[in-house]
Amino acid sequence: MENAPKETNEKLLKLAKRRVLLKKSIKWHVIIYLIINAFLCVVYYLTTPDGYFWPMWSMAGWGLGLIVHVVVVCSVLSSTRNRQNAVEKEYQMLQKDYDRDSD
Repeated sequence: MENAPKETNEKLLKLAKRRVLLKKSIKWHVIIYLIINAFLCVVYYLTTPDGYFWPMWSMAGWGLGLIVHVVVVCSVLSSTRNRQNAVEKEYQMLQKDYDRDSD
């Protein structure tokens, strides 16, 4: 695929941009999770330090959502990588068949 058409290069560039955005979405989700839950812990310790630790519900619920987000993004990234590898192998196989038939 050295001489890939411009359309293929554009598709690959679009796919690369999408993958970068997916990776950044996880990064920002983790950062916001940590900031908000740290803030809730500060509020807890300032208002009821010996009381019921209510921030755990935010941490647990949002943490579950964060885990789901990571799993979904990882599966999407893995599937695009696997699909690209499969396309590359298929292309090489077809290229070999074409070259053999041309001789």
